[in-house]
Amino acid sequence: MGDPTRRTGALIQWNDARGYGFVEDADDGQRVFVHVSAYPADSARPSEGDELEFAVGRGADGRRQAIDVRVRRSAREARELA
Repeated sequence: MGDPTRRTGALIQWNDARGYGFVEDADDGQRVFVHVSAYPADSARPSEGDELEFAVGRGADGRRQAIDVRVRRSAREARELA
């Protein structure tokens, strides 16, 4: 990873209709909110089980949320290879 401000985790819940879900932070095990807008515009739709790299910011409500999300390993691709 290299950048100490970036974290890793897995997408543990995703609501595609609403465009949000939760990442489980690999460092502290806490759930972090993530919105589809935190992903690059050209990325595939999120899928539960995706391994992610992200930064943590604060939403308008003051809660932690994942920002600048990058998919390290897609769960869909992993299932297709299996």
